[in-house]
Amino acid sequence: MGYFHHQTLLVLSRWQLSFTADGALVTDIEVVCSSQLPLLPRVSVTWHINSEALEIGWLGDGAHENYPDHRTAARFFRWRRPLAEMSTPYILSQRKRHALL
Repeated sequence: MGYFHHQTLLVLSRWQLSFTADGALVTDIEVVCSSQLPLLPRVSVTWHINSEALEIGWLGDGAHENYPDHRTAARFFRWRRPLAEMSTPYILSQRKRHALL
């Protein structure tokens, strides 16, 4: 999938979705950014998960948030957590905080 600005390709993403024999969804996302862009602070994916799901697993940094100021404490690993633990109830969204300052 390409993301354009004034007909110039700025971000290209390639998605590969597959299912394991036990029904788990495996997602592989590759993101390539144009050299015209500054370094992106993060690339994220939002999933809407069936409320019946009790656990989630991922291969990557974890098991807590991995912002640059404390990413060295994160480990690359295959993680599993209860779905209820995958949300942090911030008082004020980090995304909105800078707009208010």
